[in-house]
Amino acid sequence: MSGEPLPEALESAKARRTLREILEACRVVTGPQLQRWGLEAAARELELTHATRTVRTRTTQPHSAVPIRFVVLEPYWLRRSARELMHWAATAELFVANILPPTGRWTLVDSRSGQRGHYPDAEFIMPVNGLSAAFEVDAGYAPAKVEAKLLAYAGLGYSTIMWGVTIHARVPTVARMATELMRTHRLPGVTLVISRYINFWDVRDPYHDRRRCHKPMKAAVALPDAEVQFRAAYATATLEARPWLKGRTSRST
Repeated sequence: MSGEPLPEALESAKARRTLREILEACRVVTGPQLQRWGLEAAARELELTHATRTVRTRTTQPHSAVPIRFVVLEPYWLRRSARELMHWAATAELFVANILPPTGRWTLVDSRSGQRGHYPDAEFIMPVNGLSAAFEVDAGYAPAKVEAKLLAYAGLGYSTIMWGVTIHARVPTVARMATELMRTHRLPGVTLVISRYINFWDVRDPYHDRRRCHKPMKAAVALPDAEVQFRAAYATATLEARPWLKGRTSRST
């Protein structure tokens, strides 16, 4: 016997590290996310704390209220409101979907010293080239609030805005608004806005079996070559960096 760990043990350790990484970055994930990402066993091995809360996945639609199991690394996060837990889990969808490189700084943006105003749910800053991205979860904002947030994020200096929506039809709606704001030069410094559908409450994409559903899962609004440049800047982080994700992410990715 060489004493070397079995492949199963290595995979198990990698899964635990990955789950820790997600939870340290985003504080909470849901049971369906763990199942879709193939990390249920890792959660059991880490003996993580969990609790079930009922939340509206689309705040303007009462029928969207569902019980969701929230899983945390640090139990005190479960003392926070169901709405906060929902937002953090939804933000985790954006964190996982974008495969962010370790050379940058990801931060959940809570209220900053009591300041009033619009701030994103999370941000990612690349120290080398100064690339900055704002991440926002939209579970049913009024159009005026969407516009106000987009304008605010441009004012805060973000060059990229990642906008996650829990309502499928809002993917093109947000993209159209961003297109008009960029066309009229109201988003100075913003070169790329990506609107994508996110699902944190169901293992499967709820639109998977709807053959007549042709709504886009993602829409990008970019200045010339901006999306290509964005992807190039993040080229150090590919699916090869997290092979466990391949084939496990939702269709929104």
